[in-house]
Amino acid sequence: MDAVFDASAHIARGKKIRTFKNALLNVLCVALSMIILLPLYMVFINTFKGHGDATRMGLDLVGASFRQGFENYSTVIKDAQVLNGYKNSLIVTVTSSVILLVISCMAAYVVVRRGTKAMKTMNGFILSGMVMPGSIPIVYNMYRVLGLTSGNGGYIAAIMNYCAGVAFPFFLYVGFMKGLSREIDEAAIIDGVSPLGLFWRIIFPLLKPVSATLLIHCFQSSWNDFIQPLYYMNSPRLYTVVYGMYMYSGARTTRWDLLFTHFMLVAAPLIIVFLILQRNIVAGLTAGAVKG
Repeated sequence: MDAVFDASAHIARGKKIRTFKNALLNVLCVALSMIILLPLYMVFINTFKGHGDATRMGLDLVGASFRQGFENYSTVIKDAQVLNGYKNSLIVTVTSSVILLVISCMAAYVVVRRGTKAMKTMNGFILSGMVMPGSIPIVYNMYRVLGLTSGNGGYIAAIMNYCAGVAFPFFLYVGFMKGLSREIDEAAIIDGVSPLGLFWRIIFPLLKPVSATLLIHCFQSSWNDFIQPLYYMNSPRLYTVVYGMYMYSGARTTRWDLLFTHFMLVAAPLIIVFLILQRNIVAGLTAGAVKG
């Protein structure tokens, strides 16, 4: 009986310790989350304030009202041509993200499945793009000769530049595909599936976690980018949504109320995409971490 009692007491103590550790971990996670959420809350709440109150950058509701918020958002949408910026940003961001993911996943599939010396050399060549520096003057002059620095050619130039960042997506896809059994391919071939059908109908659906992770990465990188559109989409008709933020920040004064409002309008699509795909982020980033 004493032995049974001691075992029960030991189990109870273990449960209490685990409960305490879990509670401590939850408190720590909440504290770390607040570090990220507080600045976002500060920006959001100040979009409902006037210029004077927003300049204080406070976390309180003093001076905040729905009427002022409606005025701020209406002013920014009209003056900064946010809807036109959304259109231009979506054209460049969605097109480049889709092309980049398709190219990188197909290239990774061929490199991993063939595994020849030529493919290993190609793997190293593509991955070298992660460390090779870019030269904007050279690229810009090349696009200028091709007539892609004016008019609608700016779309093509920006998309091509974003698609040049294929090394990182390729790297993640390679790590993920090394964990996919070759027996999947063999079974599909025996069933008479074509090579393209094998990839798109069988392999690609298995890449959902890493594809979702890379989609967020590519979408965020091109959506928030200012440098590429500055060089290639330098016409007011082609301005992306990020451009409008610079209307309210000057050398002598900054309209913080309108700047915060425009920031929320820029961040809203990113937040929506993140919320839709968040479940796959961790799985995609850790995929292939222990496969070699």
